[in-house]
Amino acid sequence: MNDERLIAFERLLNIMDKVRANCPWDKKQTFESLRYLTIEETYELSDAIIDKKYNLLLYRKNNRYIICPIDNEDILPTVDGHRSVTISFCHDSNYNIANDNNLENISIIERTEKTIVFKLKPRCGIEELNFKIEIDGYSFKLPLYIPRLWWTIHQNNELNIIWQDRAINLARRDCSASSETSIIIYIPEMLYDIDIFIGFDAKNKKVYKRKKSENSIEINMRDFSDHPYLSIPGVHDLKLWVKEKQRYTTVKSCKKTVLLICSICGF
Repeated sequence: MNDERLIAFERLLNIMDKVRANCPWDKKQTFESLRYLTIEETYELSDAIIDKKYNLLLYRKNNRYIICPIDNEDILPTVDGHRSVTISFCHDSNYNIANDNNLENISIIERTEKTIVFKLKPRCGIEELNFKIEIDGYSFKLPLYIPRLWWTIHQNNELNIIWQDRAINLARRDCSASSETSIIIYIPEMLYDIDIFIGFDAKNKKVYKRKKSENSIEINMRDFSDHPYLSIPGVHDLKLWVKEKQRYTTVKSCKKTVLLICSICGF
């Protein structure tokens, strides 16, 4: 039996047999006693999937946990762009945790006997991070998901693929009825069911949905050519809203100066 998957599965069956034969707690369990525990674990898994808390789906063995708090995992940036993410692994001393991504934008900023902290600099298109966990002679990969939104401008039939997370300046003519200017928003695959709205004000915002087969949506600036703000001198913010589970998050998407400036900024 040379297939690594079969070898791993056989090891799992051996562990299960050993636990059932020797663990005092396992010996006492019946179908009835395990029923409520199984239901509880299933609901926790279901809630984590619904809430897109994929990072809660971590490894547990013999009631020893890998605790992995993640800071700055918001899908929308601040006005200064996406913040660096810190991933802290708190674990037993016999765990070994390593980054399995071979990425230049991730580094270790702290390591102790029971803690290791990684820092990830934001980069478009990198939503899944894989870590290799080793314990008691057994190793496995632990994926963590950190989805974020990015955008770029499509102008004059030229697509400049430089993904942005801050304000982009546009002129008044970019919102004219004949404008060919558009904003392309990159949406990671795991965020396919979120609702995205864009507009100068909440009352007149427009909704855009991504097709499941695509990882971006295109928003034509001429869709806003008739907005009354565009006839008022000054700087006007084109905002972007994200709706998740009946909760809205918003950030400036474009600023228009009349003259008009459009600034895409901040999911």
